[in-house]
Amino acid sequence: MKKATLTMLMLISISTTISAWDKMSDKGKHFFMGAGITWIVGALAESVDFPLREIALGAGISSGAAKELWDMLGYGEPDITDLLMTWAGSCTAYYACILSGSKYKNYTVLGSLTILCAVYF
Repeated sequence: MKKATLTMLMLISISTTISAWDKMSDKGKHFFMGAGITWIVGALAESVDFPLREIALGAGISSGAAKELWDMLGYGEPDITDLLMTWAGSCTAYYACILSGSKYKNYTVLGSLTILCAVYF
């Protein structure tokens, strides 16, 4: 529990620092959306006793690929670094849960806040 608390405090301080900018960069938004999606899907999977926590990592990574595919269809400008930043955020969130030995449900609020920050800023 102590590790989970320290990890959450570290991630909150990072997100607060980035959110303090006048406007979050596009790459920052991709990073935090990947992390937020991973935490939320992980918490949902755990709430229904889904056995594979990797489903959350897959959801975060897939969201980045789907967004860039959407851009390639003419609804935006596709950018490989956007994809890589979404993947980086998803992997960071996934490994934060593993390293802390915590469950995703402990990150539900943080996941929601990171998504709100990415959308709002």
